[in-house]
Order: sequence, then structure tokens, then C-alpha cells
Amino acid sequence: MVKTILAIILITALTGCNESPKQANQLVSVETKNADSLLILQTLADALVIADQNKAKTSFSYEFYQPYEDSSEEIKTALVMGNLFDENNKHLLIRRVTPAEVALTIYSIEKNNFKLIAERTEWKLNYLNDTIRDINGDSFNDYIVHTYPSSGCCLADVYHVYLYQQQTGAFTSPYIFLNPTFYPEEKTILGLTYDHPGAAGLYKFTWVGTQIDTIEYLYQLDPENKTFIKTLKPTLNPNKDQGKILRSLPKEYMSLDSITLNWFMGTY
Repeated sequence: MVKTILAIILITALTGCNESPKQANQLVSVETKNADSLLILQTLADALVIADQNKAKTSFSYEFYQPYEDSSEEIKTALVMGNLFDENNKHLLIRRVTPAEVALTIYSIEKNNFKLIAERTEWKLNYLNDTIRDINGDSFNDYIVHTYPSSGCCLADVYHVYLYQQQTGAFTSPYIFLNPTFYPEEKTILGLTYDHPGAAGLYKFTWVGTQIDTIEYLYQLDPENKTFIKTLKPTLNPNKDQGKILRSLPKEYMSLDSITLNWFMGTY
């Protein structure tokens, strides 16, 4: 009986405010979204408090979980602090994983204060991982976020590379590479462009400090005779007049993984 009375009161109130059930649902949705956003922000604040309490340590890692108000889902927060990118500067990485997204935040630690130097949010559906390693061969670790789009026709491993700059303790703007393989010792990147099997091209880039130079693009010209063409820029439907003809695939490309090579050759 009490539930029935409450239901009548609720319907009457909505009717009195000239709100349809759809409008009421939209209001609840907005309020829920705002509450979730506040909880995500509060989780970051909590993580910074924990990091501040442990910043005197040489290194520190910690995880904690924050449930949503209805306890149906939770936010997982991980902290990693220490000499993540070079031996002389400390940094803090905070990774928050919600049911919908992954929020990544990096701070440098300067005079015992946290200075924001990088942040990125990815849809959880697209996020694969984030790693710390040297990409351009300068002996300093860089920050890499690996994603994969949730739609599209073709192979699309996307790497967002933040190069660490030791002089400032911060990062460059992110470089975006498609289907790459990194060779930091040679300061090169080999990869595959976005297209259908047999039409996608291979590419080779080289690092010059924190800048990228294009070395070449390779495309299949005649699959039956195993001939290829080398160009200086990406090309659709290349012909023999657009670059240099190669009778075999350069040996260095044979080090690429089988998925990449088979996609390029059209045998995937």
C-alpha cells in the first residue's frame, strides 16, 4: 500500500511539473552522469593524497577501488611513482579504469609538488594498454598508449607516443603511429598503412631527435611477379612511374610480424 501511494505521488509530481516519463529519465541520466564525473574527479584527488603521503619513497605503487553509489560498478585506480622515465627525476602515473573509460594522468615531482605534464582519456572499448619504454633510442623512457578503434575495415593498431624530454622533465605532444614496429637502437619505425589486404603499404620512418623523417613507403606493384614500388609519400593505386621498382622486399621488412606481412602481401 505504501509503495502504491508513493508511486501515485511521484506520477502526480511529474504531471504537475509538465514532465513526461522520458524527460524524467533524461534528468535522472544527467544527474547520474554528473555524479559519476564527480566520483572520477574525487578518485583522482584521493590518489594524489596517497601519492603525497608516500612521495619521499624512492618508488611506490598502490591500487584501490571506489564503488559507485549503487555498488553496481567500481573505479579501479593504480598509482606508480618513481624514476619512471629517467634516473634523476621522479614521476607519478595514475591510471583510473571506469566501466566506460580509462583515464591516464602523469605528473612530474618538482620541489615536492606534483606538476601535471600529460593526461589522456580513452574509451575502455578501444584501450588496450599503456607502457613505458624507450622508443626513439635516446636512452630515456617514453610513454606509449596502445589503442584499437571499435570500427573500420582494416588493420589498425594505433600507438600514441609521448617522447620524454629530459631537459624539461615533460613530454612532446603525442605522435600517432599506425601498425608500427619500433626499433629504438636503429632509431627507426617500420609499419603498415591503413588499407585492405594487398593494398596497404609498408612505411619506414626515422627519428631525428624528437622529429620524424619519412624514409620510404613500399607497395605491391605486381603480386604475381613479386615486384614492389618504393615511393616518398603514401600513394593510392601506385603505378611504375610513381617511384622506384624493387624486385624483392627489402630484408629489414622481413622482421615484421606475420600478421603485418601477410596483410601487406594480401595473403591474410
